[in-house]
Amino acid sequence: MQVKSYKNKNVDPSIYIVDKYKQVLEELNFRIEKKNNERATEATKSKKLTVTKLESQAIETASKLFGKELLLLEHIQNQLNKDDCWLDDLSPLNNISIEQLAIALYVGYEVELTREEILLEAYKENLKLHTPESDGVLAGMLFTLHELGIEIEGINK
Repeated sequence: MQVKSYKNKNVDPSIYIVDKYKQVLEELNFRIEKKNNERATEATKSKKLTVTKLESQAIETASKLFGKELLLLEHIQNQLNKDDCWLDDLSPLNNISIEQLAIALYVGYEVELTREEILLEAYKENLKLHTPESDGVLAGMLFTLHELGIEIEGINK
């Protein structure tokens, strides 16, 4: 069956249908890709890396020295060569994988609290409560630290 176009040319309607199908398919693929990218972005936002204080300091120092891209390239080279090439203040980077460093640089990271910092937070929280239970917790913490010979700034030092 032949259909006349506005230019008086004969056009096969199946070409028009295939063209429309192709356009709709491209639009659908575009929307799917856009949605997947949005989901990936949301997923990575919530997946921050947890690093130690020393690793955090090394990442910050190295980022300032090299910039993110060069730092990641150097780290990849070190990891592929199986070298512990990061020295001195940057040596904690030797404990971080390529993927972990990429996440830290481009998604972000949180600094892991030390045992002392965790105890200090618990101490401060219980100090605010002024209840018999919190007083018992504080007394127990002070007794334990004293018996173990541990001094923590803000608690018993």
